[in-house]
Parts: sequence; C-alpha cells; structure tokens
Amino acid sequence: ACVRTTVAMAWASPGGTARSKQRGRLSRPRRRRVGDALAALAQEISALESCVAAVQEASAPETEPASPPPAAEEAASPQRPPPPPGADGPPDDRPAAAAGYGYALDEDHTIRTTAAIRAMAQDNAVMRQNVSDHDAVLRAVLAEVRRLRAEASHMKHLCAQAVDLQGALGSEVRAQEALRREGAQLAARNADLLALAQDALAAEGDVERSAFADGLAAENAMLWRLVHASRYASMMSSAPVQATPIPTRKQRLTLSSRSSHSRTSSGVSASTPSRASHGGGGGGGGGGDTPPCKALAFSQDSPPPKLVGAVASSDIGDADAGAAGAGGSSGSPRPAAS
Repeated sequence: ACVRTTVAMAWASPGGTARSKQRGRLSRPRRRRVGDALAALAQEISALESCVAAVQEASAPETEPASPPPAAEEAASPQRPPPPPGADGPPDDRPAAAAGYGYALDEDHTIRTTAAIRAMAQDNAVMRQNVSDHDAVLRAVLAEVRRLRAEASHMKHLCAQAVDLQGALGSEVRAQEALRREGAQLAARNADLLALAQDALAAEGDVERSAFADGLAAENAMLWRLVHASRYASMMSSAPVQATPIPTRKQRLTLSSRSSHSRTSSGVSASTPSRASHGGGGGGGGGGDTPPCKALAFSQDSPPPKLVGAVASSDIGDADAGAAGAGGSSGSPRPAAS
C-alpha cells in the first residue's frame, strides 16, 4: 500500500502531470515504448509487494500461545530465537517480556520494509530520470533530423541552381568561342585588305589613277583662274581703269576621254602646273613622279593670292599658259566655254 501510494504521489506531482501531457503529444512508437516501461515497472512493484507480504506473514509473532512450548519442542527447534530477557524470571514478568520481544520484531520488520520502500522509491526516481533523459535525447535527435531535412532540401535547391548556372556557363563559353572565330576571320580579312591597299599604293603606271590625277590638277588650275578673275573683276569695278576682257572658261575632259587618251599616250603622264611654271611662264615638271605625288605637289605649289591688279592679270595669263601647256601635252585641245 505504501509503494502504491508513493507511485501515485509521484505520478500526481506537477512534473508527472507535465510529462503525462507531453507524453500525449509523442509519437506512437515512443508511446508504446513508454507504456512497456511502465508495465515492467508495475510488474516489479507488484513482485516487491508480494515479497513484502510474504515476509510479513513469515515474521508475524504469536500473540497468544495456546500452551507453553514443551521441552521436546524446544530441543527439536534449535533455530528458534532465544527467549527474551526476563523470561526465566518470575511468572508475573513473562507477559511484559513477550510483549517487548514482539515489539522488537515489529520494529525490525518496519525498518526492513521502510528500507525496501526507500530502495523502490529511489529506483523509481532513477527510472523516471532515465525516462526524462531518454526524452531529452529523443527531442534532440528529432530536432537534428528536422535540421538535416531542411539542409537536404536547401542542398537540392542549390543543386538545381548549380545545374542552371552550368547550362548558362556552357552557352556563354560557346558564344565566346563563336566570337573568337569571328574575330579571327575579321582579322584575316583586315590583313587581306591591308595587303591589297599596300599593293595598290605601291603600284605604278595605273591608267585610271593617272587620268584621275590629271583631272584633279586641271580642276585645281581652273579654280585658281576663277579666283584670280573674280579678284581682278572686283578691283577693276572699284578703280577707273580700262576693263580687261575676262578669260573664257575651258571645258574639261570627261573620264572616258581621259582614259582613252591615256591608253593611246606613250605612258608618261602630263606635268602639272607648279610655282616654278607660274614664275617662268609655264612648263612641265616631275614627269617621273606618281599621280598622287603630283597632285600633292600641285596642291603644295599652288600660287598664293595676290592683291595688286597688274600682278593678278599677269597671274591669269600664266595660269592660261599653264593650262594650254597641259592641254598640249595631253594631245587634244580643250573646247572653250563662255
């Protein structure tokens, strides 16, 4: 009864109530294990109770003996406990001595029972502590499992992102290779074009280029004549001097006529007017230069503008003479235009 009361008080304690409430939220396998442990504890408690009852029955003293024990029985039972002190005394003191002996036996039995109950209570406390430790360990294991599951799902997501990034990186690598190939093709094309340009610049005796240079030189001379004529006209209009007839403008040849003339010519291009030709009255120069060099020399040797009327008229005459010399060297006269 004491053991049952102790167990009931232990389970009725606040900690036991809280654990019972927490146990209601446990999983089924865990509930099953806790139930098996409690059943084993109940069986052990019942076995201990039966042992205590047997000990009590075996150690129960005889309160009222029917007849005094004979000497034969005393001789036959050597294991009987010695008589209590005062049993050999006068007859009036024997009941008190028997009562004291029974009290001593009851006290010994009570001490043993109390020790057994204390041991059982200690075992119960240890088992409850073990159960609480197992509960804490299981809770930690469940928390770790939940954390590992979250990490596993996160790792799956990261693996999917890594696969996507790997595909994007592969496409970028392919695009970079295509751009490299295209760059190599463009570099080769550029090298070819540079080689062609260098060959074209180094080539000499090109008919079309010579004709083009001659046309540029003739057009430059005509422009200078127009500039001098306009300056002369402006000065003559402001001064009371006899007007001088304006030189007529000659019509320049077309590209086809120049090409045909260059094919029929001996291969030597016509000379361009220069500063020396203007100073000396006209003439050819630089027959061995290439057409781009001749055009550059003409542009550098073009006569600077002059402000005096008489000098401007002489320059107009020189320019006409230079244009006539260029026309004579080309072999065909240029028609005049009003």
